[in-house]
Amino acid sequence: MILENYLQELNEKPSKEMIDFYEIRTKNHIKRVQDNIKNFIKSNKEFNSIELAKRIEDHDKSKFSEIEYIPYIWLTEYYR
Repeated sequence: MILENYLQELNEKPSKEMIDFYEIRTKNHIKRVQDNIKNFIKSNKEFNSIELAKRIEDHDKSKFSEIEYIPYIWLTEYYR
């Protein structure tokens, strides 16, 4: 019920502080995932490095797309 009420606030505009926190947190997350995949590729030559390299470029890009951006800001703030 609490999450439901919180998600109803999606119609409101997030604050600058919420946006900044989301962007920093998400960019750091993406960087960590990319670094982990790169380290995995170096350590595990038997895996398909081409497919994994594609994931490096695409991981969580959608979090900055028009359809996901605002909802994820609110969701990040909820869990913060």
